[in-house]
This record gives sequence, C-alpha cells and structure tokens, in this order.
Amino acid sequence: MNRAKRRPTSIRYTILCIPLFFCGSLLVLFLLLQLLNEQKKEQESVLMTAALPSGTITEELFQTIQDYPGLLCCWAVYAAPARIRIGSYQASAEIWGIDLSAWPLRITSSAGKKPLGRAPLLVAGQDFFQGMTDGSGAQITRRQARVFEETMGTLEVEITFSQDVSDERSTDFSAGNQERPLRASTAPSSVSPSSCMGGFLALTEGSRLYMDAVQMKEVLKDAQIFSGLSRVCLEIQGKKQAKAVEKSLTKAGFLVEDFSFTSEEREAIKKDA
Repeated sequence: MNRAKRRPTSIRYTILCIPLFFCGSLLVLFLLLQLLNEQKKEQESVLMTAALPSGTITEELFQTIQDYPGLLCCWAVYAAPARIRIGSYQASAEIWGIDLSAWPLRITSSAGKKPLGRAPLLVAGQDFFQGMTDGSGAQITRRQARVFEETMGTLEVEITFSQDVSDERSTDFSAGNQERPLRASTAPSSVSPSSCMGGFLALTEGSRLYMDAVQMKEVLKDAQIFSGLSRVCLEIQGKKQAKAVEKSLTKAGFLVEDFSFTSEEREAIKKDA
C-alpha cells in the first residue's frame, strides 16, 4: 500500500520538475545570450561628434581628447556657415571640412575622380537637395531634387561663406599625422572674396555638406575667414567606454552627438554628467 501511494507522488514530483527545469534552462540561455550580446557591443565601435558651443578647440585640448581610453581614432572638423546656390535654387548650410580619405562617410554615389584644385569640391548628403528653395522661397520639387542627385557630377555650385571675420588666428593640426601643408593664398591681401564656384564630388547618407579640410582651410584663408577647429569626430571601442567619454566631454562643456546610443541611454548619460 505504501509503495502504491509513493509511486503517484514521485510521478507528480517528476512532472512538476520538468517545467521548472525547462524554465531554468531558458533563463540560463537568455542570460548567456545577454552576455554574448554585451560582449559583442564592447567589440563594436561607436562614432560621435563633440563641439564647443562657443570658441575653438585648442591644440592642447585636442591632444587631451586623444588620451581618452578606448579611443580608436579622432578626426578634426573645421566648419563654416555658407549659402549654396545651384542655378535659381539655394540653401543655407554649415560646411564641414574633414579628412575625406579617413572620415567614415557612406558614399551612395560618386562623380568619379576629380583633381583637388582651386575649385572647392563638396560631398553632399542625399537629403540636402530636398531642403533647397527657389528665388521666390518655394520648396524645391522632388523631381528637381532628383535631377540634382542624378547630375551632381556636372553641377556648378556657388558657395558663399556668411562668416566675414578678419581674425588671422588659426588652429592648424589634425589627428594621425595626416596634416598636409596649405598652399599659399593667391588672393591679394586687399581683396576679401565672398564666394567661389565649385562642384560636387559625391553623395553620401544624410543631409550635411563636406569638403576636404585642407582645401576648405585654403578657401577660407583666401576669403580672410577665421577657420579654427570647432568640433571633432571620435571613434571609440565599445559602448561602456563611449558612455564614459561622452560624460567627460559633457562635463567639459561639449555638445555631443552620437550615432549609436538610444534616447534612453542618452538621458541616462545627461543625468550622470
């Protein structure tokens, strides 16, 4: 009789253990996947830009930034506001002067090889043309914006810099020993040209405008415009180290824009900064 009573009890116990064992196995598998996912995140790099709301980044500060832990690369960014005109269409934009050979651009269309001469060459985001307006202020049509995208290699662009500053100070340095000497300006010292004609080199994702940093500094020098370093782009190994770097930059007064953090992670970084 006792054996008969024990047998159903042991069976019930076994039946109860099966789902518990199954749930435990799922929990262990979930935790293992989470661990692998975190390890994968730490192997990936994070891209972010850091800019000072006013003033320029000194060489000493630039060197300090390069000492951050986990920093894989640091690119200098020279920026200046400008008005871009293509035929009867125009748009205001900030041009970023970068090292085109090293900057992590995602090129979607290229105009082919063009010599880096006196005429400035722009790399434009595909969305840039959609923000242009005609002479009456009307928004460009999608069809016309598409035409500009398809023929960007043959377009003539008038670039007018809106910053008219005669300050001769200039922060001239770059990361990775990629600095190239600037050619002497051919513009007379008494002339301050406000615009120049250029073209497009390629299209990339987004809506920004880019120019080779060395060429941009030369163009700005001809226009007698101060071209100090305004921001940097950082590539950092892993999200944890990237968060630490962003906190440090935020405390130092930088405005940081990244390409990897979620909105929740960004709010957490701001609270801890």
